[in-house]
Formats: sequence, structure tokens, C-alpha cells
Amino acid sequence: MPQSIDPEQLYQRMLEVANEDGIISEDEQALIDNVRANISKYFQILRDSFEDKIITEEEQYEMYESRKRILEEALQVAKGDEKITQDEFKLLSTIREILQEMEYNENY
Repeated sequence: MPQSIDPEQLYQRMLEVANEDGIISEDEQALIDNVRANISKYFQILRDSFEDKIITEEEQYEMYESRKRILEEALQVAKGDEKITQDEFKLLSTIREILQEMEYNENY
């Protein structure tokens, strides 16, 4: 498993983005908490997949679906109050970037 990825560092990165304006709103915290839980599940999938050093098609699909689910659930949390603030949008963009980094590190 790639050593450059750490779930706690990703969580801290989300907190930093949310706190750029000095305030982490309840909506931002809910979004961060949701993603943190899902990323933890994703990392477990990664650990399990990399354990035998062979990534099967089924494992690739499971990783893809997990990443997709993270983004979809994050978007639903952000839309919970029927609006997405600029801060939430920036946080969603960061989450997408994190997932892209994870995907890159997972495959290369």
C-alpha cells in the first residue's frame, strides 16, 4: 500500500480548508465527519486490497465504488440545507482533490 497516504493527514487538510475563514460551521463539520468516516472505510479497502500485492478487478471496482460513494454522500450532506455555501463548495473541491490523489497513489 502506498506509504504517502495517511487518513489523519487528509482529515487535517479538510479541517484546514474549512477553517480558512476562522470558522468551521456545523454544516462544514458534518461534511468533514461524513467524509472522515467514509475515507476510513476506503483505507480499509485499500489495506485489504494491497495485502497480497495483487489488485483484482473486483478490488478495483470496490475501490472505485467506495470513492464514488464518498463524493456522493459528501454532496448530499452539503445539500442537506438545500444550499451549498462557498465554503462547502471549496471543501467539496478539496475532497475531490484528495480522492484524486488517493487514486493516483493507489495506481502508481
